[in-house]
Amino acid sequence: MVCFVSALKPFSIQSKGYQKYKQRLIEEFKPYKSMYAELPLRENIYSKIIYIHSKKTDIDVDNMSKPFVDAFRGIIYPDDNTINHRICSKIMLEDFQTYEISIDDIPSEIAEKFNELLENGSEHIVYYEVNKFCKNMVCIGEK
Repeated sequence: MVCFVSALKPFSIQSKGYQKYKQRLIEEFKPYKSMYAELPLRENIYSKIIYIHSKKTDIDVDNMSKPFVDAFRGIIYPDDNTINHRICSKIMLEDFQTYEISIDDIPSEIAEKFNELLENGSEHIVYYEVNKFCKNMVCIGEK
């Protein structure tokens, strides 16, 4: 599993500065890249983006997820056509307190950064995760 966390406010694919935003994501990921010897992932994968924000936002999840997917093409995966399943959520910080999360499976450096951003009251926290796609991830109706 490849994980990354950032305090950058998500950027819509339709906004000016889209290319600069992608470059900033790449720069932020560089110190963590060496933790993942298996990069780029060449199998079918899923991507998960969770945006935790302290103020109301009107960015929609489709436009929010595309810059992440595009930024890591050629770095985490050779091409975004290897992504078979995409999950994208936005959650108000006050609501996030009621979510049950487990950071046991993510690298300690990422977990520490995530906790640091939460404890410091970061206005924007974006968690990005990529891993092998499994068929049981897809369901129709309630599971």
